[in-house]
Amino acid sequence: MKKPSFFLLSGEAPELAYGEIKSIHRLLGEPSVKLLEKRIVLSELRSRTAAVEIVGRAAYTKLGGFIIKQGLLTDIYDDITQITREDLNDLISDAVTFRVKVKRIEGTLIDSMQVERKLAEKILKLCRRVSIDLSNPEKIVIVIAYGSLYVVGTVEAFKKQGEFEARRPKRRPFKLPSALMPKLARCMVNLAVRSYGDKILDPFAGTGSIVIEASLLGHVNVGLEIKDWIVEGALANVRWLSLDSELIQADASLPPLRCCFDAAVTDPPYGRSTSIPKKSFVDLIEIFFSNLDTLLKEDGLTCIAYPRAYPVDEIASSNGYRIVESYEVYVHRSLTRVISVFES
Repeated sequence: MKKPSFFLLSGEAPELAYGEIKSIHRLLGEPSVKLLEKRIVLSELRSRTAAVEIVGRAAYTKLGGFIIKQGLLTDIYDDITQITREDLNDLISDAVTFRVKVKRIEGTLIDSMQVERKLAEKILKLCRRVSIDLSNPEKIVIVIAYGSLYVVGTVEAFKKQGEFEARRPKRRPFKLPSALMPKLARCMVNLAVRSYGDKILDPFAGTGSIVIEASLLGHVNVGLEIKDWIVEGALANVRWLSLDSELIQADASLPPLRCCFDAAVTDPPYGRSTSIPKKSFVDLIEIFFSNLDTLLKEDGLTCIAYPRAYPVDEIASSNGYRIVESYEVYVHRSLTRVISVFES
């Protein structure tokens, strides 16, 4: 039996985060996903394992769990009084330690201490031999307040703080100035895959950001890179993390592989050196899309990052590809990235 579930998205890129979590739900065969508010997602899951898998796999999801109550923030005190033991069945066991935590999103007004106290009192009344432990509880009950709405639920999985920090480009053995951040690389992989067995190609592998995240997610992957010294550097990054990725020195416009990939995920080299002027980037993308059908299986998806200034969608369309979904991510004053997923 499926249980009502919730997820809290990162505030970094909420629209992209929602696209990512929808893709992961489809991957798990759980396509019922609804956006309650900008950063709160509702779904239905069969097990705690599914919640752990979704949060663990996602780049832009902070936590997830099962819903106890949800409604209008103005009704929260009345709703707490109406919580029954049945509402807590299978969510809070007898004889466990717990704590209640309020999470206010974007300055939503709520008396956190009062809500925590009322909810804790209710749980203590309904569950046998439970006790409060503020430092190391076995179960966390969270109240997420956002705008005019709230969700109360048990936290079943959460992202550890700094999980991606150790893999940031500046910490790797081999560095280039504009390497893709691990969060965005992971999100792009999630947007492009349809099954756990999907094999992924990055035709512009660079320092290896995408192949690293694909490996960590369990996907067989191959990266192409035209410059031998960059291939060596990417390999050093992969080995540093004890991962298994295949990196090949090859020109993406003359790929040595044919029709063996389920997805292409890539961040082509735009404006990273004077050797790649604007016109050359457009030509590069034109060649990439013209060759794509020789690289991907028939129903393969492509996720590509590119600066908003370039007409990548038009180039893709002229080569028989259409946008499935597209998101904008602000990087700095002179760069807004577009993350688009294409299919033939």
